[in-house]
Amino acid sequence: MRTLFWKVGLLLISGILIETLGFKSGRIFLALALAGIPFILLLLILSFVFEPIQRVLPARRWIVFFLPASFLFLSLLVPEPPVNPPQYWFHFNSDEPDYEHRFLAQARIQESINPGLYLARIQILDYQKDRDPTYYGEDWSSVLDGEDHRDRGDSLRSQKSKVQNFEASGHEISTLLDFPDEIQRLRNQPFRTALSVDNQHLFPGCALKLQVFGRGVPERPTGGFGQYLRSKGARSYLRVYKKWHVLKTHCPSGIRTAIRSRLMNLLSGLDQQPARVARAIMLGESGWMERDFRNRIRRLGIMHLFAASGLHLGIFYGLLFLPLSLGLGRKHPATLFLPLIPCALYVWILFFPVSLCRAFAFILLLALRSVLHRKIGVEHHLANTGILLLFWDPLGFYSLSGYLSFGAVSGILIFYKRIERGLFSSKHWFATLFRSQVALSLSASMFITPLLVFSFQEYPFSSHLSNIIMVPFVGLMLPPLYLLILLRMIPFLDGPFLQLLWQKVSILLEWFIWLARSMSQYCVFFEYDSWWNFAFVLSWLTMILLIVSVTPSPRLARYSVRMAVAFIVLGALLSLNFSDGEFWGSGSISDRAFPESED
Repeated sequence: MRTLFWKVGLLLISGILIETLGFKSGRIFLALALAGIPFILLLLILSFVFEPIQRVLPARRWIVFFLPASFLFLSLLVPEPPVNPPQYWFHFNSDEPDYEHRFLAQARIQESINPGLYLARIQILDYQKDRDPTYYGEDWSSVLDGEDHRDRGDSLRSQKSKVQNFEASGHEISTLLDFPDEIQRLRNQPFRTALSVDNQHLFPGCALKLQVFGRGVPERPTGGFGQYLRSKGARSYLRVYKKWHVLKTHCPSGIRTAIRSRLMNLLSGLDQQPARVARAIMLGESGWMERDFRNRIRRLGIMHLFAASGLHLGIFYGLLFLPLSLGLGRKHPATLFLPLIPCALYVWILFFPVSLCRAFAFILLLALRSVLHRKIGVEHHLANTGILLLFWDPLGFYSLSGYLSFGAVSGILIFYKRIERGLFSSKHWFATLFRSQVALSLSASMFITPLLVFSFQEYPFSSHLSNIIMVPFVGLMLPPLYLLILLRMIPFLDGPFLQLLWQKVSILLEWFIWLARSMSQYCVFFEYDSWWNFAFVLSWLTMILLIVSVTPSPRLARYSVRMAVAFIVLGALLSLNFSDGEFWGSGSISDRAFPESED
């Protein structure tokens, strides 16, 4: 228990610093590491004199040095704060497009946010002016790189002349450009931007050469989504089009590209909507679904099924683990570790999403525990998984995706059995299955529901019922889909028989779409104007009641669980009758809320 205290302390301190300071937390971690070593030494010396200090230290006292060592490691992992774009990067105006001047820039994709929206690293190459804008077919010359600026001994008169020419183009300059130092700063300090481009097939590593001019101009990200982009280091938002702005596109070739291309070709053999749903549910790319269907999924409260997570990786791992366990045994090292190789490939192909990394780390530690024959409690296992993710991607772990993934699995592992015992008892197999699904939905949502309501100001009161139906359906649908994909990815195995099976199994996708559309007509979904709302209060109340289920008293645990379920049902009924106002929100249970999409 004392060792667990130090592990949780590391996670809490790191989380507070990263949430508060973000990219700037690296220097604080370094300071904590340097100050922590003498503090730990002093603590160890005092522990020989004061018994209370001995009770705080772990059984193996040397473990306390793990804390400053971890801070030192984190100081190296946290990247430097992103560079802000230069002020004149925003001087173009889409309302008054300028086609006589342009920035030449190179954008390198770092992360895919949504289809067609990426986080990119921008490097400005040049600022140019059209020599003769009176005819089509531009002849560009550099405004910044004139020969009179190649020497540091340029006269101030020449610098001012360049600035005056820049201002004469109709753009304001807040400060005098210091050539050629400013040029070097531009080229040696790339910055991040959110890049919207009409190309949905880019991936991290792709490089684009852009001409930024006309209506494809940079803007500062604003609003709630803009805040999300800024949290990722994007201080600029740029919308460009292949026809007008993208001069050249180069994506690296390799095993990952070949596998993704092969996978996209297989999915393209399905009808349009099943193909989009298959891509979303197997690769965690929900943005590929039609807007109408995506809204239905969101209102049902089952959007988590389209985020590559423990459910997906667990099924993928189980497909390979089961046949090996039948031949070698469940505890054989080959049975435990061989399936992790294709699982790691799966995580790599998807560019390491935090939810999938969490699931992989969880399975890896379970396999190690089985081989080493060490009995580790649930709390220690969760803490070890968290520390492993912290060392892998600290900023990704302390993000909304990381909180949701880790919160869901923590709720299941800690409270599932206790909540299930507190529900009704029955010997009928269907009632037992229904009870386990209710307990699974309650335990998985108890930590994350307040966070979701606080972040998005919305709450699907019918989400538990939706999950009870849809999660088992997805659990039955994914194994044959994964198995056929694995077989068809090997070209010489992909014959008429597998293609026929693929078409048959794809019927499950059509059933899933039909079921989601049908259930969405009766979902109870509410939106609120602020985070202080009825659903937020209710989620905290039910979470507290479910936490009471850990009490040693079976009777109190049973009453607390049943009361939590009653509050959830009562909350939906109350909200339907009091749907006006900021606190109660505005909701719908009708399919009229879903206009047909034109996607």
